[in-house]
Amino acid sequence: MTPQAIIEQVNADGVRLALSASGGIKASGDQGAVNRWLPIILENKADIVAALVQGDWLTAWREVAELTSGLTADDPRLPLVMDELLAWDDALQRGNWVAFRQTAARVRSAVTRGGQS
Repeated sequence: MTPQAIIEQVNADGVRLALSASGGIKASGDQGAVNRWLPIILENKADIVAALVQGDWLTAWREVAELTSGLTADDPRLPLVMDELLAWDDALQRGNWVAFRQTAARVRSAVTRGGQS
């Protein structure tokens, strides 16, 4: 069974899989279903994480593209956003999902709050 097929069947059984902040898997939903799927999830953990990461990276890219689409060359947020986007690209190239997510959050903060935390 492919990782995507496992994810789809797990979801159909009422279990939601998500990436944890540390890059692992969080399973939530009906505890009985979680318990039934846990051995298969653990056996295929690396492939499932890779499938979840790929989907989350695409979602993060779309969100950041939408957030930054209105920035202009004279926008005071642009230098900070560009620095974060360079770090974001580096995290992507290294395959570091945790750093990628953290950097995406900083881009979101820079755009939505003007860089003020």
